[in-house]
Amino acid sequence: MIQYSPLWKTMSDKRVTTYTLREKHGMSHPTVQRLQRNMHVSTFTLAPVCEKLSVFS
Repeated sequence: MIQYSPLWKTMSDKRVTTYTLREKHGMSHPTVQRLQRNMHVSTFTLAPVCEKLSVFS
C-alpha cells in the first residue's frame, strides 16, 4: 500500500498546507483527497509537488 506520510511530514516542516497545494500550486481538490487517503497518484502529478517542496536536489 502507498503511504504518503513522508510527504505530510515534509509539508509540515516547510509549513505548506493542503490549501497551498490547491490554491497556489494548482493541485485539484480530488488529487489532494487521494493523497490524504493514501490512494494512487501518478508520478506525473507528484513530481511538481516535490519540486515545489524542494525535495529534489
